[in-house]
Amino acid sequence: ARAIHRLSPPVFVVPPAIESRVRNMMAACRSVGNSNFRYQILPLQVGDMLQIRSNVYVRPFRTHHSVPSQGYEIVVRKRKLKPELHGLPQEELNAIRLAGREVCRSHFHFLVC
Repeated sequence: ARAIHRLSPPVFVVPPAIESRVRNMMAACRSVGNSNFRYQILPLQVGDMLQIRSNVYVRPFRTHHSVPSQGYEIVVRKRKLKPELHGLPQEELNAIRLAGREVCRSHFHFLVC
């Protein structure tokens, strides 16, 4: 169905501890179904972030379960001008940026958790 809509193969984000098990499971499903289902398995550990849009990320967090697991939150990165630079003219901000200093600070907002 994904090919009909010209979508890229799905990406399954998994905890690194179970990556090989998921690969084996997908291989077994592929052989039983005799299909050529394309996909990507991406191990992502707690502390890493996966960028899925220009300012949208998936970030795993620890969970407590009887098997290796983790939860995932969707976060949006917002960039705001640093408070100490408010009121400066654009030319001055450009000069600060060209000198290699950051003029914005980043913070994250949760979309889904």
